[in-house]
Amino acid sequence: MFLPNAIVDGVSETVENRYDNIYIKNFDFGPKAGVIYKLNEKLAIEGTYYYGINNLLKGDPILWKSKIQQLTLGIRYTLWTKEVNI
Repeated sequence: MFLPNAIVDGVSETVENRYDNIYIKNFDFGPKAGVIYKLNEKLAIEGTYYYGINNLLKGDPILWKSKIQQLTLGIRYTLWTKEVNI
């Protein structure tokens, strides 16, 4: 992270923090479930939930565990539809 110059006690300061070696795995997997409720032909609301199975922290899993859980709520609006003849 790089912060622009700041003036502290009349002196210009620059701060730069680098995090090259973070102890987090870069891959996660797990189940995702969702529901869509159609309000009319153009508008719907949706909700999804994701539960990550993988422990994201590298190292000893006995002391700490970090897993991703995500709840998403949204509104869908259909701009156009294509007719399907069956």
